[in-house]
Amino acid sequence: MIEREYKFLLPEDEFQRLRRLAEELFPDTKPVRRTQINHYYDTPGRDIRKRDITLRVRQVGETFCAQVKLPLYGGKGLTEKEELGRPLAELPQSIHIHSLFSVLPEIGECFPEGSLTTCRTTWRPRPGLRLEFDESRYLGKTDYELEIEYEPAEEEAVRRLIRQLGLCPQGKPLGKATRFFLALEAGGGNA
Repeated sequence: MIEREYKFLLPEDEFQRLRRLAEELFPDTKPVRRTQINHYYDTPGRDIRKRDITLRVRQVGETFCAQVKLPLYGGKGLTEKEELGRPLAELPQSIHIHSLFSVLPEIGECFPEGSLTTCRTTWRPRPGLRLEFDESRYLGKTDYELEIEYEPAEEEAVRRLIRQLGLCPQGKPLGKATRFFLALEAGGGNA
């Protein structure tokens, strides 16, 4: 699956303002709220991150899914990634990435590096368009992000929505995994 999304890392007050605005813009759309935990994995030498790949196990309730995100494009606030996933029975103590996703090279055994917990509120105002308001906690930090995920046919509608929200896409956005690993490398410790 190809994931296309604009990402906006926001101060908390702007995040709350935009969430209220989404309620006004989409009064007929009931938002869905859920909590998810991303458990990040890498080799001791950070071989996954060095390739700009994300390896995580996403946990929603008691459901686990191993996921790999491979970069395709990043710039002007937009990211495009190929996302692969496989259901798991439980949270693994280690992962051999090639055994789960044979299209990837053998990198070595990957171990848990820590977790990021996200409280997500999602609006789906129409097919092919999703707004996800994410409050994420990791390594003693909390951040606020709006992701606008869409199908290619919705590109023009997304650009209009971004203008309507008063947002300005800039640069290559930092995804959750990147923010997590930057905090870990800055001394956040295992979490």
